[in-house]
Amino acid sequence: MDPDVRAGMSTFAAISQRQEEAGLRRLAEDLQTGAWLRRFGHLLDLDELDLGYRLIVAGPQRSLG
Repeated sequence: MDPDVRAGMSTFAAISQRQEEAGLRRLAEDLQTGAWLRRFGHLLDLDELDLGYRLIVAGPQRSLG
């Protein structure tokens, strides 16, 4: 997971750096061994999943007239 993305997520702000590093090590191992896919692979078939995060993208305002 990209460090810049993690920095903007409140979940990561609530844990220590040691906990974050341990979790990332476990994730990397689970991805390498296929454990993540066995446990969570069903999520890849979903069209959407609401986890409470929101991404708001804004650009220049256009005139409607």
